[in-house]
Amino acid sequence: NCFLGGMMFLISIYLSLAVWSEFIEFEVVSNSARQLLLVGWSLCLTGIVLSVFMIIGFICSFDI
Repeated sequence: NCFLGGMMFLISIYLSLAVWSEFIEFEVVSNSARQLLLVGWSLCLTGIVLSVFMIIGFICSFDI
């Protein structure tokens, strides 16, 4: 779970940078650009949160 969570975290960070890159290519900030940013970063943030929960769940599974 830790490896999968870490990979999911890195992929989500990479995808958020890809969304930003696509947003920058718009010449004028229109509704389409805002929608791309909102939906894209919402999906990326969801992936980041889920991956952090996976990593925390893995760490808390150890009996210390």
